[in-house]
Amino acid sequence: MSTSTQAVATFVQSEIFEGSITLALSALVFYDHLCILSLGIEHIWGRRFISVTLLFHLNRWTTFVHSVVNWFTFYLFDTLPPHCPALIGFCTPTCLVYHMVGGGSWRLSTAVCALSMVPAVTNAYRNFGLIWY
Repeated sequence: MSTSTQAVATFVQSEIFEGSITLALSALVFYDHLCILSLGIEHIWGRRFISVTLLFHLNRWTTFVHSVVNWFTFYLFDTLPPHCPALIGFCTPTCLVYHMVGGGSWRLSTAVCALSMVPAVTNAYRNFGLIWY
């Protein structure tokens, strides 16, 4: 095997390994969020809004958003048009802001998230609609 072929094989193996680790860690974060959700609702969501509550939410949801972005990076960013991931990235902070401003109303933040995702979804559908159908 030539040196360039070995280099390519090594690069591909390292990319596959890195992607597998990224997906495993993202799955661990999702699992943690699901397991501790009831404790968070009981101990954090019921409290008045103080700096500890703010730090909890910033830490928890920033980690969650980072895992979602990693998940999409692994699966979608190579096939989506370049502007779709940016649109998805702008949706999350908007939803979090409306969630905080709305006093923790999930209805409001879900509606804002759904409306914010419309450009990304329509662009992705337009891109993949030509290929799949």
